[in-house]
Amino acid sequence: MQNPLVDFLTPHFRQRLYIGYAFVGLALSGTQVGFSAAGQGQPTWLTVVLPVFAFVGTALGATAASNVQTVKEAPQATASAEVGG
Repeated sequence: MQNPLVDFLTPHFRQRLYIGYAFVGLALSGTQVGFSAAGQGQPTWLTVVLPVFAFVGTALGATAASNVQTVKEAPQATASAEVGG
């Protein structure tokens, strides 16, 4: 899959975006758990934001997945070569 954002957003920016998204998700889910644990009704803004957050996550996940580069690992050296043989 070719990612059109590769030339538009730097890897450093995308990394910060993914980390920020994860922290926002943690805050939103923690807020929902808190309201539930308190036995309070969930506020309307939270009811609206959670599905939108999940929807945006699909795009971020696709972008992240398209940036995964699979590299074959180099063969490992044998024990005799490491000892100085």
